[in-house]
Amino acid sequence: MISVRGLVASSGPFRLRPVDLEVGAGELLVLLGPAGAGKTVLLEALLGMRPIHAGAIVIDGRAVTTTPPEQRHVAYMPQDVALFPHLSVRANIEFGRRVRGQHAGLAADVDRIVESLGIARLLARPGVRSLSGGEAQRVALARALVTRPRVLFLDESFSALDAHIRQRLLHQFRALQQELGLTAIYVTHSLGEAAAVADRIAVLIDAGLVQLSTPERLFREPRDLRVARFLQLDNLYAVGALDGAQATIGGVRLTLAAAPAVAGPAWLAASAGDLMLVHPGDPAVATNLLRGTIAGLDRRHGHSRARIAVDADAGGGGGGGGGDGDVVLECELTARDRLVLGDDLTAGRPVTIHVPPAAVAVFPEVTA
Repeated sequence: MISVRGLVASSGPFRLRPVDLEVGAGELLVLLGPAGAGKTVLLEALLGMRPIHAGAIVIDGRAVTTTPPEQRHVAYMPQDVALFPHLSVRANIEFGRRVRGQHAGLAADVDRIVESLGIARLLARPGVRSLSGGEAQRVALARALVTRPRVLFLDESFSALDAHIRQRLLHQFRALQQELGLTAIYVTHSLGEAAAVADRIAVLIDAGLVQLSTPERLFREPRDLRVARFLQLDNLYAVGALDGAQATIGGVRLTLAAAPAVAGPAWLAASAGDLMLVHPGDPAVATNLLRGTIAGLDRRHGHSRARIAVDADAGGGGGGGGGDGDVVLECELTARDRLVLGDDLTAGRPVTIHVPPAAVAVFPEVTA
C-alpha cells in the first residue's frame, strides 16, 4: 500500500536520515520515538506537507512523491482537531466529502461511522463549542473516516485527552480501523499507545528509523541499547561475559534461549513480568534459579513489584553462590505471590526467583 525508498526530509536545521519503509494494506503502523526524533517530519513528508530532498513515495501503486496533499487521497488527523466552529456536528463530519462533491452514500457512511464511535446522539447539535474533548476527537475522527481515504495519518491525535478517555477512544479507533480494512500511520511518543494499537512499530531515534518490528518482538528483541533505553526495558544490565548461550551480569550467570549474534559490548534485559518467584512445593526448575533477598517493594501504578538483590553466582551453578552481588532484579508479583507470602512480603526476606531463558534479551550496545 505504501512504499518509501530513500526518503530524506528536513525541518529547519533538523534533517531526517534516509528512510526505507513498507506499509501493507490494512496495516496500522505506529511511528514511535522520543521528541525530536523525526516522527512528524516523516509523517508530513508522506502527506505531501513537507518538501523532500531525496527519495520516492508510492501510495496504492501510484507515485506521489511530488503530488500535492489534496491529490493523494489520504486523510490527516492532527492533535489539534480544528473543527469548524460555525458548522454543526453533522456538517463538520460531512465537510470533506461535500467539498469533493462526493454525495452518493454520504448519509449512510456518516450513520455507520458515528454509530461505531458512539456519537450518533451528537449529530443533531447545531455547533461544536459544547463538545467535550473526547467528543470533539471522535467527531474529527469521523470527519476523516467518512472521506474514505486510502490512508489515514494521525499525529499524536489523542494525546491531549485524559488517560481513561484516551484508552477507550484508542480501542474504538483500532476496532473501526480493522473493520474498515483501513491503512493507517499513527505518530506517538507513548509506549502504551503504540503497544495497544500497532500491527508494527517503527522506532525513530536520532533522526533515523532504527527498528521496525511487531510490538511483541520489539520489546523482546530491541535492536540496541538506544532502543532498549527508550522502551524503558526492565532489568537492564551490561553483559560482563558472553559465552555462547551463557551471559554473566555482575557475577550472576544466566542461560539464554539461544546464543545471540552479538559482536562487541552487549547488554541484557529481562521483563519484570516474566520473572517468577519460586515457592515451596513448586515444581523444580533447573535453569536460572537465583537466590536473593527482597531489597524493596514498589506498589505504584496498580502493580506490585519486588526488587530482589541477587546473590553473586561465582561458580555459575544456577542457584547462587552466597556473598554480595551487584544485581538487583525487579520481579512483578502475582496475586499468588502475595497470597503465599502474605505478611512476610517484606524487605530482607530471602527468596528464590526463576528467570526463564526465553525472557532474556541480549543485544549490542550500538549497531552499525
